[in-house]
Amino acid sequence: MATQEGAEAASPAASATQTLSQFVARVLDQLSLSAWLPSAALVLLLDFTFQLGAVLDSRSRLHYAAEVTGVALASMGRVGVSGAVLLVIAVVVLTMLTQAFAFEAIRLLEGYWGTSRPIEWVASLRCARHRCKLTQLGRRRDRLTMKAFEAAVKKINAHRQKLYVTPNMELVLKGWEFGEKPAITLTSTEQKRLRKIVWENYAQPEPMRRRVNIDKRIRDFPQADHVLPTRLGNILRYHEDKLDVEDIETFV
Repeated sequence: MATQEGAEAASPAASATQTLSQFVARVLDQLSLSAWLPSAALVLLLDFTFQLGAVLDSRSRLHYAAEVTGVALASMGRVGVSGAVLLVIAVVVLTMLTQAFAFEAIRLLEGYWGTSRPIEWVASLRCARHRCKLTQLGRRRDRLTMKAFEAAVKKINAHRQKLYVTPNMELVLKGWEFGEKPAITLTSTEQKRLRKIVWENYAQPEPMRRRVNIDKRIRDFPQADHVLPTRLGNILRYHEDKLDVEDIETFV
């Protein structure tokens, strides 16, 4: 009889513990890795900042940054069990908060700022600025390409008689590079020569290096009619446009 009463008394406590553990497991299961990592980094950074402040207040004789940093890191490493538990709880709570507002924060950083007239005016100015920058980068790339192309043609004609570039071949090569289609008919000999020519192999390295850098900057922009007010928004939009996905928000 006493054993049965004890089991009945322990049953609510065991049930409550099981319910709490299930709730914690469900919460932790819903937290994504993209929310865990920033929260853990922020908690560790705040802990390091407090430890650094405590070291500077208590040990004014330390004058070297490396020495102060080492003492602060050593203090962080001596955290006890209770301190570790508090850090874990702080990471979990911060992860829940950041994940809850992650999508809205990303939308804000992308440049979706609302529909009011002042905000739309600012967003339009920012978009125009990014479009102007994209146009300038395109013109700089074209100038570098033309400079490298002309030097390469001269080098081919000077040192490679078998691959001599005629004026018609030069026009066709330029058309291929700049997306144009000149109304020129090449002879069979010119066509055979053209298939063997990779003009970039004969170009000077300096303009080609600068062109690669400009290409990397251009890849930070989507097409002109998809430009957004912020750099982050443009980078994300560039990669979104390359995906063959209808509902991009659900995909992300």
